[in-house]
Amino acid sequence: MYVPVNGGGYETWQQFVVEGETGPRARFVHGIHQSVTPEYFKTLGIPLKAGRSFQLRDDARAPKVVIINEAFSRARFSGENPLGRRIFLEGEKKPSTIVGIVGDIQPELPSQPKPPQLFAPMAQQPVPVLAVFLRTRGRPKSLAGSMERAVLRVDPDIPVFRIRTQERVIARALASKQFLTALMSAFAAATVLLATIGLYGVIAYAVAQRTREFGVRLALGANRARLAVSVVGQGARLLVTGIGLGVVAAFALTRVLSAVLYHVSPRDLGVLLLVSGTIFVVGIASCCLPARSVHKIHPAVALRAE
Repeated sequence: MYVPVNGGGYETWQQFVVEGETGPRARFVHGIHQSVTPEYFKTLGIPLKAGRSFQLRDDARAPKVVIINEAFSRARFSGENPLGRRIFLEGEKKPSTIVGIVGDIQPELPSQPKPPQLFAPMAQQPVPVLAVFLRTRGRPKSLAGSMERAVLRVDPDIPVFRIRTQERVIARALASKQFLTALMSAFAAATVLLATIGLYGVIAYAVAQRTREFGVRLALGANRARLAVSVVGQGARLLVTGIGLGVVAAFALTRVLSAVLYHVSPRDLGVLLLVSGTIFVVGIASCCLPARSVHKIHPAVALRAE
């Protein structure tokens, strides 16, 4: 059986053709084929959307049946009811009847689209490799030994390996994404910090270079608050230019950014506004510090210094 999020078990990619369709409508669906037991969906909490689940009577002597997921239904039966339709599995001469539709199962990475999937009863299509799932109310790790002994009592030659909790499976599957996210966040934080320090340095240097100018203007009756605002305005213009270039670069790198984002589009207007607003606020704060030095300039001292 297939292990959600992490793959594993026994699965094959196959082509599926709907019985009785010819001409332009005769096309196949390329998706995942796997065999499961009747309690597979209930154990993993996969909802049954329509029809029925597998039952014990779906054995080797019963008519062949299959269950498809919603992605399969959308890909091949959009706008139609697939229940009762019969499809041919690649390489098989007898069709199987669709008896149910279940929710989509997340593939190995959350950013990947959910593929079409078809499930067959294990009793009708046995496979050589199994993944066994257990749902428990207690500590899952405490059942590892009991589970292994139970399997060995059935057949001592069956190897039992890779006993893991589903939480660990999910954590391992997301580890690379989480590391990449943390790394990108660290680089982003360092970039904002360096940009803030750089902007502060530029504005502070500009204020120092204009000390005599400010002294003259103050001696002529200029308002200190307006001079401070002009300093902040100089930094704001630099910020707007930099943010504009950053937004343009984000749109230009859409394909690269899409590979490392989950449920967030690189062209998401809300995210771009939030990030741009945050950078603008932090930048303005860094401009306010050198702007405050304008209030400390004494006209006579500034002129004598020159």
